[in-house]
Amino acid sequence: VACFDPAVGTWQELPALPEPRSSHDAAVVGDSIYVVGGWSMQGEGNTQWHTTAWKMDLTQKPLKWEAIAAPPFQRRALAAAAHDGKLFAIGGMQEKGGPTTATAIYDPATDKWSDGPALVVKEEPKKEEPKTEGDSGNARGGRGNMAGGMMTGFGASAFATGGHLYVTTVQGTLQRLSADASKWETIAPTPTGRFFHRLLPLDDQHLIVVGGSNMSVGKYEEVEVLSTQSGS
Repeated sequence: VACFDPAVGTWQELPALPEPRSSHDAAVVGDSIYVVGGWSMQGEGNTQWHTTAWKMDLTQKPLKWEAIAAPPFQRRALAAAAHDGKLFAIGGMQEKGGPTTATAIYDPATDKWSDGPALVVKEEPKKEEPKTEGDSGNARGGRGNMAGGMMTGFGASAFATGGHLYVTTVQGTLQRLSADASKWETIAPTPTGRFFHRLLPLDDQHLIVVGGSNMSVGKYEEVEVLSTQSGS
């Protein structure tokens, strides 16, 4: 773990995480950075899905990682975001059950997790495609079909701006959490559908989409700017 100081242009080494992990996400809530989700890949047949989550209070001296309440899920390729003083863990791939559109909410004030709303799944038109020898169907309707509804939460990205929490999905949707946090609402389609990208705020009314990939297109070099007012 390291911290970059733009004022002086240098990196500072911080305390290492208590365990290695990849395919996780992190977000800053208040004065603390939180790490949630992911797995540890220690070689073939030795993959561990993490059941832990950690926080580091950046105002503490010395800095150290502390465990928070164990998440009620094991997921990787999820999106973590700070909003309204809470940590949101959105979508991802489950250890059991495959991809999910679920949202879990952590409240630092109570050290407890609760269930949030599921992401909106865009209905895709059904296409009749001829099967080829050895076609299991999984590549067409499963993980290979990144635009399919079941993959909506996989590799999503989320960030809050202007008092609202937003998420972009591989289905090519920009979604916003309702004011009462009871549901996700689709604002508009996005120019591309990406996973493993980053959604960041430019200002209260604009978001920027950087990086990411799509199995049918490959890696994206284009940077997109999304309006939170029109979704364009």
